[in-house]
Amino acid sequence: MELTIADIINLNRSLDGIAKQKMKASLAIQFNKLKQECTPHLNEAEETRLKLVKEYGKENESGNVAVTEENAVKFFEEYKATLTRTVKLKADKLPIDALDSIELSPEDAAGFLPLMD
Repeated sequence: MELTIADIINLNRSLDGIAKQKMKASLAIQFNKLKQECTPHLNEAEETRLKLVKEYGKENESGNVAVTEENAVKFFEEYKATLTRTVKLKADKLPIDALDSIELSPEDAAGFLPLMD
């Protein structure tokens, strides 16, 4: 299955959103494996974001580094290249009824859309 880094970020939020819910063991195991497979891509995206913030940002009064207005477009263009990059995952797509045993908010459901057949 191929997903963009943005899809993986959204999927990770959804997986975190349902992490404490009861579900069939097979689905819980699939989700745990998927989360493990996504973690390196999430870490790489966060490292890239932080590098770009340092490159295009300045330290503010409170000591935090923020992207400056004059560099915002450059930052977003470069970060967008990261977010739109496609990666191949070993996981298979799931039938939509695989999630019937858990309750999802619309926000969490949106994160799972790229996994659905």
